[in-house]
Amino acid sequence: MSHSFICLKYTRLKVNLQRATEQLLLFVSAIAYFKILFFMLSQKSF
Repeated sequence: MSHSFICLKYTRLKVNLQRATEQLLLFVSAIAYFKILFFMLSQKSF
């Protein structure tokens, strides 16, 4: 086990974690956006 190999593994893990976090944030913000949109639409009287 060389040091560079461990470093590479760690970097890859960090990148994957960052991507997963970004996707999660995107997902959560999308849900929040649709909830607000739906709330605003339901507030309007037709």
